[in-house]
Amino acid sequence: AHNLDQIALDYLGHKNISYSEVAGKGKNALTFDQVTLEQAVPYACEDADITIDRKVLGDTEPLKVRPGSVLEAVNLEETKKKIEKKLDREVSATGLASYLMYPDVYLNYAEHEKTFGDISILPTHVFFYGMKPGDETVLPLLDGRQAIIQYLASSDPDEDGMRRVFFEVNGQPQTVIVKDKNLIHDVPQVEKADPDNPEHVAAPMPGLVIGVEVSAGQKVRKGDTLLVLEAMKMQTTVPAEVDGKVKRVIARPNHIVDTGDLLLELEKSK
Repeated sequence: AHNLDQIALDYLGHKNISYSEVAGKGKNALTFDQVTLEQAVPYACEDADITIDRKVLGDTEPLKVRPGSVLEAVNLEETKKKIEKKLDREVSATGLASYLMYPDVYLNYAEHEKTFGDISILPTHVFFYGMKPGDETVLPLLDGRQAIIQYLASSDPDEDGMRRVFFEVNGQPQTVIVKDKNLIHDVPQVEKADPDNPEHVAAPMPGLVIGVEVSAGQKVRKGDTLLVLEAMKMQTTVPAEVDGKVKRVIARPNHIVDTGDLLLELEKSK
């Protein structure tokens, strides 16, 4: 016999529930919509349960109790503090639950969110396929307003693989500089700053280096200006976060940088 009931009986020693056991026989038999839920569910799910048990679990016996009851105890408050220290931000109850179930996946997600922000606000087609020149999309802002974004065009990549992207936000023209990752194999790889190393000075945003105020070997104090960046016609100074000495200078004037690029390396005073 090749039906599942007979296979379950022959190889697993399990007798499946028959239809007549839940609906009865003869003229007094019930239609399935008249069967109680308590009887219908085990009957309807039994074939799937057996198939999954054997395919997934093999010889391992399935749990007959709530899975959480056999897990090791976890101090939720201590775990939450540990994650918050690692991520350097507050973790919600949902985030804590996600970490407990899928620790590596959650930490990767948190790192992605730190780099790119909350991408869940993007429409599905924009997330997967991007925008073409002339396309518009509407995104919600934190204060409840909406931003109407229209993509206009992008420039050719420069020698570092960076493109200028031109767009409008609520009718106002804007420009950002982004790396074209399709050219990643044709462009020398840029050294990235280690966010956990206070001696690494990273680019806080994409922009153009318009001034380097220090040189290798120079002593600096916390707060001293190291570089000046320009983005969207606004200048931003990059200060030293520690007292020390300039170990090496990577950035150079008229050089386009991306967020997280290593600009300088300091040697912290002892």
